Amino acid sequence: LGEERGSSPRHGQASGSGYAGLADASKEEAAAAARAELGKLQEAQREIRRLRNDLDATKAEVARQLDSAGRHMCDKTAEAAGLLADYQKGMQMMQGVRTQNRALYNQMQDLRGAIRVLCRIRPALSPSA
Repeated sequence: LGEERGSSPRHGQASGSGYAGLADASKEEAAAAARAELGKLQEAQREIRRLRNDLDATKAEVARQLDSAGRHMCDKTAEAAGLLADYQKGMQMMQGVRTQNRALYNQMQDLRGAIRVLCRIRPALSPSA
C-alpha cells in the first residue's frame, strides 16, 4: 500500500469533477451519521444517569424500609418478651393454685371420711341378747 491516503478518487481528491460532489455528499452523510450516533450516545448517557438516580433512590428507600422494619421487629421482640414473662408468671400462679386446690380437696375427703365414721349407726341389738 504505497499510495498515500486520500489520493484515490474515493477520498475526495478526484481527477474528475463528478467525484468531488460524491465525496462532499459522502462527508456530509458521514457527519450526519456521526451526529446521529452522538445524539444516541448522549441520550444513552442521560438514560444511564436517570437509571443511576432511580437506583440510588431505590437503595435509599430499601434502607429506610429495612431500618423501619428493624425498629418494628425490636419493638415486637420486646413486646413478645413481656408477654412471655407474663405467661410464665401466670403459669407459676396457676401451679400454686393447683397445689392449694389439691390440698383442700384432700382435706375435704378426710373430713368426709371422718363424718361418715361419726354418723355410722350401729345396728340395733336384739332383745334376746
